[in-house]
Amino acid sequence: MPEERARPAGAEEQIAETHAEEQTERSAAEERAERSAAEERAERSAAEEQTERNAALLADADSVEEACEHELLAERARKSMPPEEQIECMCSAFKVLGEPSRMKILLALMGGELCVYHIAEAVGGNQSNVSHQLRILKDARIVRSRRSGKNILYSVADEHVTAIVLMSRAHAECR
Repeated sequence: MPEERARPAGAEEQIAETHAEEQTERSAAEERAERSAAEERAERSAAEEQTERNAALLADADSVEEACEHELLAERARKSMPPEEQIECMCSAFKVLGEPSRMKILLALMGGELCVYHIAEAVGGNQSNVSHQLRILKDARIVRSRRSGKNILYSVADEHVTAIVLMSRAHAECR
């Protein structure tokens, strides 16, 4: 049996550390290679999808001119798209308008300024709930208020809100 040499103190620990460092380096290199391969696959996939879309567009189109026209229309639509922040603002206005008790309040206010008491009577609700809904409508700048003596009178904020409510009503009636 061959004789084992005595290793200097700490040599085994150094070997273990070196081995661990090598494994860490190999793992990091493998991760980078995997990420690079995944990015390549994603790029290829995106390019293939675009090619498929173009092929489908050409297949659906009667001619190359029609395909170009479709692409121009899509580009025009993309360019006319408002910024994301404005879209979120638009959606929040519709969320506020989308609650039935708030729509009733707006319909009541279409006839002119009203105080909370008169609004509550018109919509068949209690003053507390109507006040809460008015606060939401006011925060969304859909209604405005003004003080008249001891009363606060509410009205539709502007003609845009009036137009939305009227269009919504007309749309619901054309079913």
